[in-house]
Amino acid sequence: KIISFVGCRQSFSGEQSSAVTIAAHILSAFGAEKFVVVSDIASCTSSLPLGAVAIAADHITQSSLSPLIGKNEARWGSRFPDLASAYSAADIDNCVRSAQSIGQALYPAVVAWQNNSKPLSYANGIAAAGFGSTAVTSSGLAELIALHHCKQRVNFFGVVSTDLSRADQTP
Repeated sequence: KIISFVGCRQSFSGEQSSAVTIAAHILSAFGAEKFVVVSDIASCTSSLPLGAVAIAADHITQSSLSPLIGKNEARWGSRFPDLASAYSAADIDNCVRSAQSIGQALYPAVVAWQNNSKPLSYANGIAAAGFGSTAVTSSGLAELIALHHCKQRVNFFGVVSTDLSRADQTP
């Protein structure tokens, strides 16, 4: 069974992070085995151009919110799961090769998750890049973290909709 989250909730929309991730917990309880999370991302580097499709190879949480806030479900394990191997190198390689086989570039990216009270800006891109990120988002990674907490396999894909590597390109 594969479940895809498309149009994930933006953390700047005022949603509590635990409310944003409830679907991950419910679908996991119903037996879903593989998840694909799709969201828009903003590039922090010129090597990730507008319109590019990226797959998360790692993420950096730059958020004060956590999708793990609330009552812990013991059946899912530790309150804070080890995310050191959250991204399967084999899954990433398979996705990159599959994309190449149809003539599509797929960029592995380090994605920063920032919760903000407003849309992302050039300053957000600079902050994320300073920590080694190549992209930043305010949606999708909360679901990914919650899914890992539920011991699920998950891939995060992002489409670059904004270039935060240049101040003149920021909305």
